[in-house]
Amino acid sequence: MLSELTKKFEEASSRAPQNTGRPEETGGVPPFIPPPTTNGASTSLRSLFPDIEAAHITSIITHDFRGSDLYKLDSRYRDKEAAFTFNGSTGQFETSNRAAKEYKTFDMLYIPLVAYFSILSAHLPGQPTVPLVFFKFLVHLQKLARDYEWAAVLEYSIIFFNRRRMEMLESGDYSHWALPDNGLMAEHIYAHRKVTIRGSGSGAGSRGGASTLKPPVVCYNWNQNKCSGSAKCPSGRTHVCSTCGKADHSLVDHPKST
Repeated sequence: MLSELTKKFEEASSRAPQNTGRPEETGGVPPFIPPPTTNGASTSLRSLFPDIEAAHITSIITHDFRGSDLYKLDSRYRDKEAAFTFNGSTGQFETSNRAAKEYKTFDMLYIPLVAYFSILSAHLPGQPTVPLVFFKFLVHLQKLARDYEWAAVLEYSIIFFNRRRMEMLESGDYSHWALPDNGLMAEHIYAHRKVTIRGSGSGAGSRGGASTLKPPVVCYNWNQNKCSGSAKCPSGRTHVCSTCGKADHSLVDHPKST
């Protein structure tokens, strides 16, 4: 999957016009990349991405494009209503309509993210290190999707996206795309680790009591030491640590690494 992204970035960079300004250092991600001084998508960018509206390309390169607009870069969903809504009372983005619910896996969100990163990379052909931070974010996102519940990862991704957008807009800083946001992860991710519990198998496909995997629903309240049931959860959820899957301690009491 990432090899396809690499090829797409290389093709976009080779066909895009070169910057005429002063070249930047290429040894690392530059601390500041000036935003475009003129609005409007160039003819070359429109030809590179013919299936994306020029207005969306302009919005991307001027950093006005929000995480809630990602569906506009995906032909499967762009004609539907806005994918994400902002809840002012909670300060969070919510997936409340059909378009958002279509992003059920990392692979489904991957397509519009690739389009977004490809446009920015093609717009900055003189900055070969910029695509590297995008690669790191995609790897980070893929790992989260593997280890944590997707609904939590999706919420984290949209908020993360909008924070990075503001940094690019206000200071030209792209570097934080490569850095996991530990504060956001503590708020949205860590309590939603995927957990598999082994149970004894006695059915026709088991061999000598070989174990089978049962998908559990972890009790969030118990992990915060707030569940009213000690031995048995009144909601029928599993009392195991959402970080490591062990039943002898909750998330709050999970051993801290030193």
